[in-house]
Amino acid sequence: GSGFSRQLAHLAPGGRLLLKGPLSGVAPIGADVAALGFVAGGTGVTPFLQMLYAMLTEKRTSLPEMKLLLYGNQVDDLLCMAELSRVAAKVPQLKLVASTTSAEMEAVSESPEAWTMERGRPSVEVLAKHLPTAAEGVRVFWCGPPPFNDAVRQIVGELGFSDAQVHEFS
Repeated sequence: GSGFSRQLAHLAPGGRLLLKGPLSGVAPIGADVAALGFVAGGTGVTPFLQMLYAMLTEKRTSLPEMKLLLYGNQVDDLLCMAELSRVAAKVPQLKLVASTTSAEMEAVSESPEAWTMERGRPSVEVLAKHLPTAAEGVRVFWCGPPPFNDAVRQIVGELGFSDAQVHEFS
């Protein structure tokens, strides 16, 4: 995982952690957005939780279709699975995909019925399969460690997303 993930893993129960944010600079998701893709590596899931909660608390007539892809080296690196499962159970527009580089996916027990499972790092094949197709009204966001972000940035470009349709949290 990233440096932050390692620090978080070594934090003792009851330890203190100071967080600051959100610092994304991303404008709210407008009513003209029909579909969203979120690609998260490890602790990179946190901006997407903020975005989901913000959309759910706004007075909206409808929500966009949303697909969240969560990546980790192993099952323990797939953060917030239970919380995301609870949100997805209440929000039919939200679909969840989890992927690890290890062979442990079968061990996932936190509401696995809510999740589509994959194995491996982000790839053109997996992102093309799960992200909305590049089109007007579609936006894709991603967040993770630098090598993860570099890979996703290249892949979304190959999938035809323009700079105006994408945002990288870093």
